[in-house]
Amino acid sequence: MITKDFYASTCLMSLVAALASAPAYSTPLVSAVVGDITQDQTITIQGSGFTSKANAKPVFWWRADDSENGQAPSALGRKTAWDNSAVFNGEPSQLVVAPGSQQSVAWDHGLSDDAALTRLDITSERLFIHRKLYEDFDIVKDVAIRTLVDTASITGTINIGDTITGQTSGATGVVVAVYPPASDPTAGTTIAFTNTTGTVAADESSRKDFQTGEIMAGPGYTMTNIDAYGGVQRSFNYKPIRYWYYEPPYNDILVAAQGIENRAYRISPEFTDNTVYLTLEQTPDRWNYQEVEYRASDIDVDNGQWNFFQNGVSADTSLITRATDRPGLFYALFQGQVSNGAQPGSIVYYDSLYIDDTWHRVMICRSRQWAECAQPEVQIPTSWDDGQITVQLNFGGLSRTSSLFLYVFDENGVPNAEGFALCPKCPLQPTVQ
Repeated sequence: MITKDFYASTCLMSLVAALASAPAYSTPLVSAVVGDITQDQTITIQGSGFTSKANAKPVFWWRADDSENGQAPSALGRKTAWDNSAVFNGEPSQLVVAPGSQQSVAWDHGLSDDAALTRLDITSERLFIHRKLYEDFDIVKDVAIRTLVDTASITGTINIGDTITGQTSGATGVVVAVYPPASDPTAGTTIAFTNTTGTVAADESSRKDFQTGEIMAGPGYTMTNIDAYGGVQRSFNYKPIRYWYYEPPYNDILVAAQGIENRAYRISPEFTDNTVYLTLEQTPDRWNYQEVEYRASDIDVDNGQWNFFQNGVSADTSLITRATDRPGLFYALFQGQVSNGAQPGSIVYYDSLYIDDTWHRVMICRSRQWAECAQPEVQIPTSWDDGQITVQLNFGGLSRTSSLFLYVFDENGVPNAEGFALCPKCPLQPTVQ
């Protein structure tokens, strides 16, 4: 006789067999760390579930501290040169320096629409990016204010600091830059104004703008406003990071924010999918720790990934990154760029940039739980196996006298459940937590 107990035992055995045949998966487990816990020293991380990494070294590692001019990438990365090495957009600076560093690299977005630093060519279905930067500007307050005038109508020389007055509107603005047409005089001359003085710099409630068609007068000269956007244009189109297929048919994905709207970031795959609006926003006047996990989609399939992290807060989104008419993988990576101008003095300071073509990485932060790690520092791997990793320590801005915790991320970007406690003052293996 077949009984209910027989059915129960048969189901239980089937479940056990199914579980036994299912592929094993576990998060990384760190069991020990061996070595001298000091800056630039190599330590060995022991444990399990790290998963295999084809190339132990990252694709690219750069920090402004590593060379006198702040440009040279580290030999700890597989790429040891920028791909447009003839042009490097930035100069060494000690004006704004990240904790633990001696210098940064500064780039003024108000003086050029080129991207900061320079281009890197990395063709990959996956990327992990970690960088530290300080934005000494506010994209809402530091918008470019400009107008277009008829070049042939200018009766004198326009100088920086001149006050310009609209003869019909009564509007005023103080000149901060003049951009003559590159070749065709009929294209007009652009005049940019400060955001601190004049009626064009006032709050929207009390603002008075120049008018299209009116005569504008400066000290001893006049000109005609031919601006097609109502007399004055404003913008701060900020693109902190952008990844391109950089030839026809063009394709790209970027993080962007429009200062004339608000500080909110958006993720935009410009040619293949819709823009995704984020709750993260530009945070000026502080060192920002930004990370990206990128995965290319299949053709016309919404299974790509662009996970953007800022100071420990994440904004994850799935996207179509490749389409039938744009099947190529992205390969040209650019750091911050501003289109259509910003106020002069809108300076970004870069401290470091780490890029890899997998989501594997090793991080250190002050918190025992990864979700609470707002300022993580990336470590530089030199060898990598499923159960053992060696890294060169990079404390960055972390205090070596406080509690620090180590995290290993596997191929899927999953870290150990709880941080492994490090002891910066201990030369030998710390106590397992």
